[in-house]
Amino acid sequence: MYELIKLSNLEKQIYICLLEIIFTRIIGRYLKKVEFQQRPLNFFENSVITVALQGMAASQIFSFLIMDYCFVTKDGIIALDVLSFIIASRNLYSCVMSPKIANSFLEKIKTEMDAARENLMEEVKKHYKEKTNVAKESLKKLEDRFKGLTNPLANQEQSQASEAEIRETKAKIAEQYEAIEKLQLDFIGENRRQLDAYENVLKVCRQRIKETKKVRDENRMAELEKNESLYQKRIEQYTKETEESQQKYLNDKGAVIKDKGAKKEYLKFIENSKKNLGKNTLIDQNGRIIRAVTSMDAERVFYLVSKTKSTVRFAFGLVANTESVIRFPGEEDIILYFNEEFRVHPSALEQMDVIPDGRKKDDLKNMLELTQKFNAEVKTKENTGNYLTKKETRDYLKKIGDLLKKEEYRFISDTEIEVFIKETLNNKLTKLADKQKSYFENLKPEVVYRLRQVVEDDDRLDSKSMQVVVKLAEERGVANDPREIANCIEIVKIHMNDRVKELRANAQQNQPMGDTAVTEEDAEKLERVKEAKAKHEKQKKELNDEFNTNIEKLKKALDNGEIDGRSHDTERKKLYKQRDGEKEKMIAEFRKVLEVNRIKQLKQPNKKDLYAGILYNLLETNSEQMRALNNKISEKIA
Repeated sequence: MYELIKLSNLEKQIYICLLEIIFTRIIGRYLKKVEFQQRPLNFFENSVITVALQGMAASQIFSFLIMDYCFVTKDGIIALDVLSFIIASRNLYSCVMSPKIANSFLEKIKTEMDAARENLMEEVKKHYKEKTNVAKESLKKLEDRFKGLTNPLANQEQSQASEAEIRETKAKIAEQYEAIEKLQLDFIGENRRQLDAYENVLKVCRQRIKETKKVRDENRMAELEKNESLYQKRIEQYTKETEESQQKYLNDKGAVIKDKGAKKEYLKFIENSKKNLGKNTLIDQNGRIIRAVTSMDAERVFYLVSKTKSTVRFAFGLVANTESVIRFPGEEDIILYFNEEFRVHPSALEQMDVIPDGRKKDDLKNMLELTQKFNAEVKTKENTGNYLTKKETRDYLKKIGDLLKKEEYRFISDTEIEVFIKETLNNKLTKLADKQKSYFENLKPEVVYRLRQVVEDDDRLDSKSMQVVVKLAEERGVANDPREIANCIEIVKIHMNDRVKELRANAQQNQPMGDTAVTEEDAEKLERVKEAKAKHEKQKKELNDEFNTNIEKLKKALDNGEIDGRSHDTERKKLYKQRDGEKEKMIAEFRKVLEVNRIKQLKQPNKKDLYAGILYNLLETNSEQMRALNNKISEKIA
């Protein structure tokens, strides 16, 4: 390779051109990365890039001046000199046109990215229109074909259409509707991404305006304010386009609902949702509605809502505390609230309405009917200044509990939550400090369901047990998570059961010899009991075998016409009576053997006393047992 001083003028200009291209691309890529991160350049980045750009510009100007001087003063000018001068001029032009400051270069990169983003969006719109038109044409052909297959008078040639053809065409129509819906959702997504991008860019632009005001750079300020105005216009444009595309999707979704009642409830749900935006924008609320209706069989759900005269809206995040049931806005989720009583995610509705093989079941319908009737009764009572009696509430809770437990649905109604909080959980929190009681405030329905699972129907979990549970949760650092507290309840229950077994076993082994020694007489008694049990089992088996044989003979006699039905029933009753009599005799004989050979029972510690002792040890200030239990849990998790 030549030393730089020995290079020809042409080679020098080519190398300068290549270095400029490479260097510019490296800086450009870095600045694109900065722009993607939506952040301004820091002082170090700004200084290094600015020095590099200005140094490169100075070298290009200096190289051009030398080349210009050589070109003017040289006697004989050849073609290579002309070519060298042209390349030098190109380098100078590039130097003049390129930014010399890092922030200016970053703005150029941003402008190019914005233009590329707009071009891409134009392509997306174009492809969306083309694909949608093709899909709609295909759908129209399929629907015309379906009409012809199902209406022989309209097309005599297809009057003999098979069921298979009709089913196949119907399935293709459904697929085509899904394809059009997917195109619409993809287009909505692209519009939303563009909107989010411009909102982020506007945020950065305004931050840069604040920074520029401090240094009082008027030219830079004017440029940034111009960009701010452009971004605001783009945001307005994409806000409008996104809202329109969302509304079109929702309108098209409603247009294919055939049942009038279902369509009415669907439109009512959309209208009410838009009236109650909360902190959401219209775009956010539309997106929420779209996610809800696409997560369920909308036509089926709104049909059942209409048929059962139910109500449905978005839930506002039911929570429960130790005093009562309260509500707070929760605009971010899509939980549906039926009849002001039943909250469920729309994707979970299918398991209440459809069996895995595709057949329909009535659980969702029954749930809506039950909660609608209950809600109507509550309102009627309230309007007359009365309340439901405890018996009426218990009857309702039994019905809804039976319905939910039938298929082990993991749902819980508002009334179940309120009754559980007031009548069960509150009683178990009486010995907790105020701070500890706060762990059980603002509980979401799914958390209450989980707590009810581990707390209900367990008399051992009293207020003292809950002290142990909360102490364990604090020891593990999870006291602020009610789900983890529920896990701690299960851990304490398992630990107490294991500890009781261990203590009782130890107590049995440590009894005085006079109480526990097995004498020769006791050994003989045990042997006689063992023999009697084996004899009893053998007799029971022989009796059952004989009975089954006689029943089978009786059935064959009836089938062969040897006896009539009345005689068959009479003989059958005799056989059952005979078997039961023999069983009672066998059991009486075995019990007599057990009574004669009874051995004195070993003394066992009282279970209640053991529980109290275990809880006391766990609640000690510096409880070794609690730390050991926590370490044991940590080891299992690891």
